[in-house]
Amino acid sequence: MVERMEIYRTELELPEDWQRVILTEKCDCGAVIRHHNGGNYHRQVVITRMPDGVSIAVTFGSTMDWCLVDWEECVCGQKFTEFDRHEHYPLEEVMVVLREAAEWIGQGWAEVVMTRDGERIVRIYEIGADVQSAANECTTSSRTTS
Repeated sequence: MVERMEIYRTELELPEDWQRVILTEKCDCGAVIRHHNGGNYHRQVVITRMPDGVSIAVTFGSTMDWCLVDWEECVCGQKFTEFDRHEHYPLEEVMVVLREAAEWIGQGWAEVVMTRDGERIVRIYEIGADVQSAANECTTSSRTTS
């Protein structure tokens, strides 16, 4: 499968065929990065378009690599921990949920994932205060994955 990554410095837009959006808080840990089980976790929101075509699943959580906690699995197939917030919304509320998620995240980035003609496309948008003044530009790279 070919994967194409596009980086945008514009306001977040969702194409019609989006499948998943992952919003992650900006890492400002400095010189000592102790992610995962060393500390310094960042907020993360995962929004998944459900196969029914009319709903989305949303998990408000973090980048922590949970290994010693119990995982729960929703009927939608999403896994989450007791520390996460997992909810379902109608598809038409996706932009409201995105705004809420972006406010909770603050500064960071959003990855919009879709598949077109056998190609996995990941659009990355910067989110937060600096985005409004950023120049409108797009950087594209492609690679083949197995």
